[in-house]
Amino acid sequence: MPLIKGFNAAAVPISVRVVFADGTTARYIWKPETKMWTRIPGTARDNFNNIIPETVQDITGGGYREYVFGQGSSNDLTQFTARLTHMGVPVGTAGGTGNRVKIGCSSVNNGPPICEIMIY
Repeated sequence: MPLIKGFNAAAVPISVRVVFADGTTARYIWKPETKMWTRIPGTARDNFNNIIPETVQDITGGGYREYVFGQGSSNDLTQFTARLTHMGVPVGTAGGTGNRVKIGCSSVNNGPPICEIMIY
């Protein structure tokens, strides 16, 4: 028997933000019909709040997107560049000086992305 007449608790979406040990986050939604948690596409972020792309199209979002990595982030940077390489995206080095790193990725007319590592 429902607590409130006409209220269906199963129709209310329940979502949670999960924080993993490495600082990565993602949102999940409870699916009552399958009794399983399902990750919501496009919600995964690394510990620098960069989008973790799931598809090649996600890398640039159809234009240009930057991924910023702070000090002490060599593991994050390595994992990210490995992911890009695994997805078939060329990653070049634009150079620069400093202690921070960002990766700029662009695509023209939804073409294949090209990424450059920049130090600043």
